[in-house]
Amino acid sequence: AGTVNMGVETLGYVAELLEKAFPLRAIQARGSRLEMRATEPVRAGDTITFTGKVTGKRVDNGARVMDCEISGTNQLGQTVALARATLAL
Repeated sequence: AGTVNMGVETLGYVAELLEKAFPLRAIQARGSRLEMRATEPVRAGDTITFTGKVTGKRVDNGARVMDCEISGTNQLGQTVALARATLAL
């Protein structure tokens, strides 16, 4: 019960994390994608820490592609969001 944020807001924070690590053109490039699944509610007053890692690098049709996983954890240690990103560099 109570007020929770919308998943699209959490997705915005994930996109901001990616933007701090990679050029915007890689995030917006054709073939790039970002998917997120909310696993727990994010409530007013929560402190969420996002972390990410590169899980793969490859060449696809001549383009360099990087795969990443991002997770968000609240102050209670609960995972509130899991995301995967594919970036065309």
